[in-house]
Amino acid sequence: MLIENFEWPLVESFRDRQAQILRLEQWWKDPDHQPINLYGRRRTGKSWLFRRIAHGKPAVILISLRSAPGKQLTDFARQLEPILGVHPEIRDVPSLFRILLRLGREQKVLAIVDEFPYLLPRAPAAIERALSAIAAVFEEELGESQTKLILCGS
Repeated sequence: MLIENFEWPLVESFRDRQAQILRLEQWWKDPDHQPINLYGRRRTGKSWLFRRIAHGKPAVILISLRSAPGKQLTDFARQLEPILGVHPEIRDVPSLFRILLRLGREQKVLAIVDEFPYLLPRAPAAIERALSAIAAVFEEELGESQTKLILCGS
C-alpha cells in the first residue's frame, strides 16, 4: 500500500502564517509521532493551513460533517478503500484511528481529521468513553506507526 503525495492546487495562493508553517514542518520532520490538535474559531484558515502542510507529502485528509456517525464512518471507509485496496470495516471512531495509524507502518504518512469533534458522541460520559478507547488504540499502535496525525476542530 503506497499513499500518494497530496497536491493542493492553491498552495501558491496561501499567504502569511509562516511561523505556524515552520512549526508544523518541524513537527513533520521530528521522529516523535505524537499527534497535534489544531483548534480555533471557524473561518480562520485552519483547513487551508493543514492543506498547505499536506502539500507534497503522502497524506490522507478526512473531513467530518455534522451527520450520523455511521454515515460518516461509511464515507471514510469509501475514501480509504482505494488506499487500502479493500473496503475497511470502520465500526467506530477507535477503529478509524487504528486504520490511520496502520497506514504508517510501511511509510511516513500524514493523516488529518478535520472537524474531529463531529465524530464524538454528544453526551459527556460517552465522549469520555470514546476518547479513552482512542487513547487505547494509540497505546497499541503508535509504536509501530510512522503516521503523523493532525486533529482539527472549531
